Amino acid sequence: MSRAAKTEQRIRQRLKDDLVHYAERCLKIRSKAGALERLRLNKVQVHIHERLEAQRALKGRVRALILKARQPGVSTYVGARFYWKVTHGRGLRAFILTHRDQATANLFAMAKRFC
Repeated sequence: MSRAAKTEQRIRQRLKDDLVHYAERCLKIRSKAGALERLRLNKVQVHIHERLEAQRALKGRVRALILKARQPGVSTYVGARFYWKVTHGRGLRAFILTHRDQATANLFAMAKRFC
């Protein structure tokens, strides 16, 4: 395998294995100001991510119920995590559903923006 091929393989593997790295380089979100920006996880999102990854390392799977306040970015994090998992796994699907049609539409639009 050539040096360039090995480098590309390492890059692809890191994107597959590291959500924080993947999000910053591959996912765009619409900021509160309306501009498209790279997804850089905030403190709340990093905390949730660390807890979920610790559970995955310990148990081999993740099961979580997140009770949240408005606006800390939990829905964005979960949408990004599901998008990351689905795009790097075979035969996986994700489903977005909220208590209100408009909220579901907003989350779906966010997921479409990730593409």
